[in-house]
Amino acid sequence: MKKESLSLVQQCLIIAQNAHGAQVDKGGEIYILHPLLVSMMVKAHERSLLKRLGAALSEEELEQAQAVALLHDVLEDCPITYDDLLNSHHLPKAVCDAVLILSKTEGQDYFTYLERVKANKLSRIVKLADLLDNANLDRLPKVTEEDRKRKLKYQKAMLMLWQD
Repeated sequence: MKKESLSLVQQCLIIAQNAHGAQVDKGGEIYILHPLLVSMMVKAHERSLLKRLGAALSEEELEQAQAVALLHDVLEDCPITYDDLLNSHHLPKAVCDAVLILSKTEGQDYFTYLERVKANKLSRIVKLADLLDNANLDRLPKVTEEDRKRKLKYQKAMLMLWQD
């Protein structure tokens, strides 16, 4: 299939699959399942707490948010750059910008980071979906006290992102 005939979401899925390769998550699952689930949560926003934010997106923005969801961890976790996404893969600037916003830098205050995420409608809905998935402790083989603390942190972050 030619690149020109692929949708934005399909292009980003291929980029994410290639970037994450054989990575696994904390539960031992192949990592690409996480971005896929986050993207599906954005797509199915009508049936979740993402409804209000998703309803504010146009069809084009909803497709872009799904693309951002697929790529939301590639700048942080993979040898791929913003310039690669923008110039080599020719992705829309709005998608690349939202992925960059979602990429937390080392040493950055978490709640300052969340304020930046909240200011961009694409990154905001994707981060909420990301936190929903990350807060699901059922995916872990063994839940530790550290996992419970992390879930509480994620719940506080979701509340912050949810509020206007």
